[in-house]
Amino acid sequence: MIAGTLRIAIKDNIDVVGWPTRAGSKAISREPASRDAVVVTRLREAGILIGSKTRMDEFAMTTSGPGMRNPADHSRSAGGSSGGSAIAVAVGGYCAALGTDTGGSSRVPAAYCGVVGFKPTFGGVPTDGVVPLSPSLDHVGILGCSVSAVREVFRVVGNAEDRSEVRPWGTSRRLGIPRDSYLAAASIEVRRAFARTVDRLRQQGWETVEVDLPSPQLV
Repeated sequence: MIAGTLRIAIKDNIDVVGWPTRAGSKAISREPASRDAVVVTRLREAGILIGSKTRMDEFAMTTSGPGMRNPADHSRSAGGSSGGSAIAVAVGGYCAALGTDTGGSSRVPAAYCGVVGFKPTFGGVPTDGVVPLSPSLDHVGILGCSVSAVREVFRVVGNAEDRSEVRPWGTSRRLGIPRDSYLAAASIEVRRAFARTVDRLRQQGWETVEVDLPSPQLV
């Protein structure tokens, strides 16, 4: 992916030298950033071009994606706060984009737009040069056209000790699966897709264990 496109989109709360970092708000100065965020520096060092900045929820405060229309259905939201990054990938303009994720801000729009969303382990990707929302919870997220694309970007922007470990959970192949009641409100298509994924994992040698999770309506 990286060798084929050499371009990536960047969420507007991540510093890119020469471009203003607005974090989706008119309240922030239009002065261009004087230096790149660490993740942008790593992308440039890998020969990847910065293609554009992407739209986002103001200050990454929500996951509703106001003003960002879903590429598959313009009457629906693209999600947020990294909705612009998800759209950039979903419409085929980019195979990968950087977002941020504090409480789902990369994963939610990825799910809404049908692309891959990844929230790394805390500290796995540096947040220096990223407008903070909640420093103890903020992550740089990656959105991509495929799992392999996301993995390639992670190998570039991630901290060496994290990206060298393909499975950050170590050698364990034991996976918790929520009981059927957790998915009761999901559509039949979602439940079928979930079941297919679990079956594939089991075929590949994963041990699955049913676990109890809080009701989705309460979280």
